Amino acid sequence: MEFIALIGDHPVRLILSNPLKEYRKSDIRLISGDPDFYQCARFTETQVFHFNFAIDKLHEFLMKEFSHYRQIDAWGEQYIWNLKRTKKDKILLSKKSNDVKIDVGPHNRKKSYILQDEVIVPALVDLKIMDEKGNVLPSRYDKFKQINRFLEMIEDVIEKEDKTQWNIVDFGCGKSYLTFIVYDYLTRIRKLDVSMVGLDLKADVISACNLTAQKYGYDKLRFQLGNIKDFKSDRDIDMVISLHACDTATDYALNQAIRWNAKIVMAVPCCHKELLHKGDFSEVAMIGAYGLSKERISALMTDNYRGAYLEKMGYNVDMLEMFDLSHSPKNILIRAVKTDRKQSQKSKDVIEQIEGNLKVRLCLGRLLEGE
Repeated sequence: MEFIALIGDHPVRLILSNPLKEYRKSDIRLISGDPDFYQCARFTETQVFHFNFAIDKLHEFLMKEFSHYRQIDAWGEQYIWNLKRTKKDKILLSKKSNDVKIDVGPHNRKKSYILQDEVIVPALVDLKIMDEKGNVLPSRYDKFKQINRFLEMIEDVIEKEDKTQWNIVDFGCGKSYLTFIVYDYLTRIRKLDVSMVGLDLKADVISACNLTAQKYGYDKLRFQLGNIKDFKSDRDIDMVISLHACDTATDYALNQAIRWNAKIVMAVPCCHKELLHKGDFSEVAMIGAYGLSKERISALMTDNYRGAYLEKMGYNVDMLEMFDLSHSPKNILIRAVKTDRKQSQKSKDVIEQIEGNLKVRLCLGRLLEGE
């Protein structure tokens, strides 16, 4: 291909577009290293595939790759070249001065996200985080990163499980598109066989979500009206997600997860009111003296209590920071993974200290102890 000779040695970037086959485009970048090499990102409608190849293989690679496309744009040291192949296989070549220096960055200088820019995720399009071509809108990039961070929290634990089939319940799903995004991630990216049920107490929410699932073609994601404590399944539940359950509703979700022996629990509690209103702070004046500090400490102690009960029931527990998608306050994500470990004395001590010092047994304790 004389085109390679024209653009000179080692063009820093090439984009192959106007596809003939299944790929939308191929984006090739020169990466600095020891030695330098090219990295290619091949895009389909739903996925992106990365691979590297040596600099001296560029000619061979383009000869083969160009059979899938009608256009190549290449950035050399002096010019930007454009090569087009017409429907009659006529080659058109043009060039213009390259006034912008393209950085040849180190390998992996850009963070790789689970959901990738330019790969369409229907829920992200409806959220106005992506446009219809899969490009992340600059003003919504923070939300894009937050969603990816949540998926990373799931990936950290699910990739350690030797399971291909997952039954998942999402309690208090609301109209949050995270339910759809999690389903998309597990089925499209992780290639898992997932049956997922979203529960909510609002009939209009359930109706809207079922229509959305049909629109996306998510045939094993369904939504139904109801409370988690009344939910029945003829299958073992592997994961429980609870991201919108207010106050003690989180405790009902955790109680059910524990009783189902769910392998993974992902809960983001909110509206912590029970300990704030029922706890006796008379003997801990440093906490109860000021309303705002009392409210915040009550929320933290409630989540510590929940974490301790999960540990008591044989779970490994992490408390992670998560952002709410609507207005971005920092919330705590309780992530719990079931183990065969026996009950720890440490978790029992935490429960006893909170109950003893504040003279109250909280909702999760009452549910698990059968009160």
